[in-house]
Amino acid sequence: MAMVIENNVLVRYTSEEGVTEVTIPEGVAAIGQDAFKGCQELKAIHLPHTVKRIGSGAFSACRGVEWFTLPDSVEELGDRVFSTNFDMKGVTLSKNLKKLGVSVFEGCGGMEEVILPEGLKEIGERCFAGCRGLKRINLPDSLESIGSAAFSGSYEIESLRLPKGIRHLAKQAFLGSSGLRSVSLPVLDTIWNSAFCGVSALETVSISEGTGAIGESAFAYCAHLSEITIPESVRRIEKRAFAGCSALPSIALPHGLRALEDSVFYACTGLREFSIPEGVTVIGQDAFYGCTGLREITIPEGVTEIGDFAFQNCTSLEKVILPSSLKRIGKLAFQGCGKLSLTVDPEVSLGYEALA
Repeated sequence: MAMVIENNVLVRYTSEEGVTEVTIPEGVAAIGQDAFKGCQELKAIHLPHTVKRIGSGAFSACRGVEWFTLPDSVEELGDRVFSTNFDMKGVTLSKNLKKLGVSVFEGCGGMEEVILPEGLKEIGERCFAGCRGLKRINLPDSLESIGSAAFSGSYEIESLRLPKGIRHLAKQAFLGSSGLRSVSLPVLDTIWNSAFCGVSALETVSISEGTGAIGESAFAYCAHLSEITIPESVRRIEKRAFAGCSALPSIALPHGLRALEDSVFYACTGLREFSIPEGVTVIGQDAFYGCTGLREITIPEGVTEIGDFAFQNCTSLEKVILPSSLKRIGKLAFQGCGKLSLTVDPEVSLGYEALA
């Protein structure tokens, strides 16, 4: 027999010439690691209602199977279970799954739709990475965590609503998911580093009141981002958070910020209007470097330092109002601002060619 079953565990399946469909017998409680890996001649695999656990890589590279149906008896999936099944169109998941592990569907480039069961709490690292054809996915209200790079490179997803129960959105979760156009985010402690970095089609983002921080490069190089709502609850926006968002014309920042971090608006060439909220004390290095559309800016009282290269190559900048609290302007801070003429208090420390 092509199946090796030991103690109710299907340990291994060996391909048989001409066999394209397999039914796993009732009584099998688990499918072992890599049990069907690389069985490319199979077109259909039927699972019994006694299976509770499917091991890591069990059906990986089974490239002839277009649809998998998991019975509701399945409670646990290992990592990489369906990875690199390029021709797979979709899957029906068990209603009793609580977690999708690491790289479960990674590289399933032909998969177009996934319906995730209510009750699912966690999507693991790289779970849907490289699912280039994935267009539709529902995220159930029970979902609490999305792992790093979970949807990276899933190019076709256009809109996404994250459920209110989400508390953890890991770094690079949607890195390079270039088809995504709109995102509505629930309350999050932190939108983690590079969560939406390089999502080039992203146009609108809504962040819920109660969110605490926006991580490093969270929305960097979202070249079509033109509208974002940041609530007053946000107290920290990290380095490069909006770097390269060249279509962003304006942005309203919350009043609880204490610093504009390094490169936070680097090369936001479409930025025309900008108001620095009171309470900010430091403008970081490269904060507005290359913001060629920016014409004027008022730096509020309380700011003590303008970092190196902060406004370098802001070629349209004509007017800057400096506060009496200012103590230091870093090197080359206004270099390349050919339309700008600044008068600075002699007590302010100037870095190398700060006003050049």
